[in-house]
This record gives sequence, structure tokens and C-alpha cells, in this order.
Amino acid sequence: MKKYYTLPVADVASSTKEQAAIEEPDPIIVRFANAQDAKYAYIILREMITSAKARGTGIGYRPVESIYEKMDSGDAVIALTENGIWAGFCYVEV
Repeated sequence: MKKYYTLPVADVASSTKEQAAIEEPDPIIVRFANAQDAKYAYIILREMITSAKARGTGIGYRPVESIYEKMDSGDAVIALTENGIWAGFCYVEV
């Protein structure tokens, strides 16, 4: 069951004294990626491309196979919620 916190609405960019319920986020688990994480590879690749375009850099594209390889070789970490929702990914490039 999720917990909820109550904060003054003024703390949430409002000038009234009413209360607003803020949902507690799911805990994030950061761990070494492995071959079973391959199901997240396309999501990760899409985010890398989108992020590179937003920054105006050309370093966003990687073949999906390179993501699989980083996961399988232990050169990557992945962040997931307890419910298995992808939250982040990072790998080492030598």
C-alpha cells in the first residue's frame, strides 16, 4: 500500500493554506544490469536518442545490440522501481 504525505499547498507553488496530498514515490532499486534486463533495451535506446536530440548532441544513437552487450558483460547498472518500471540506466565505455 502506498503512503501519502500532506503538505501545505503553499509549499506546492500555491498561495492558499489548503492541504494537498503528495503520493510517496515507489522505491528505486539500482543494481548491475544482466541479460534478463534485455527487455528494457529498446526503452533505454529510445530515451538515449530523445535525450541527445534535446541536448543538441549527436551521441545518442547506439545499436540495440550494444545495450544488450553492456548488460550481459556487467558493464552497466540499471534503476528500476520495485514493480519493475524502468527508471534509469548507465554503462561504462572504454
